[in-house]
Amino acid sequence: MKRLLIIFLSVVLIAVHTLSLTGCGNTDRGDNNALDDTIDNIGKPGEYNTELSEEDQYILDHYIEPTLDMNFYDNEVWVILKSAYDYLTELKFSDLKIVEEVSPISHIWYNLEEYTYEDGAVPFKEGDTQHMFKITLEEHSKEKVVDVCKLLQSLDMVLVADPNYIYDITLC
Repeated sequence: MKRLLIIFLSVVLIAVHTLSLTGCGNTDRGDNNALDDTIDNIGKPGEYNTELSEEDQYILDHYIEPTLDMNFYDNEVWVILKSAYDYLTELKFSDLKIVEEVSPISHIWYNLEEYTYEDGAVPFKEGDTQHMFKITLEEHSKEKVVDVCKLLQSLDMVLVADPNYIYDITLC
């Protein structure tokens, strides 16, 4: 049941950013193996060592690459890890060095809690699947958010990295 909920939430996250929730129709949103738990051992950017599960593939089938003309917060990125990394018990801030090349990380939000560098890592709850968390950058820049998304997408462990989209709901 929990796995279905995670899949549902992942699909909703991706589906919602592909549609404009205006109440009046759609609007164009733009064009469109067990491994160690550190970035050094899970593949360099562009290297893909992990097979995708059916759930992973379903999420990717609905993914749209973010562009600057989309409506999103200028310092927040949502990340979903591949299901092959469900075994991870924590995400170390040092694992996200690649993000720091673009902008320092202010904090990471996971499971209704906020973690900072002083915490050193984000503990994942045992039994959770398809870990999903939000990275908040110190710098406010839509360009940097798009760059961070592209960098994270290039890592083997990351299934999807998306901006935190802002949606308008208008009743007709």
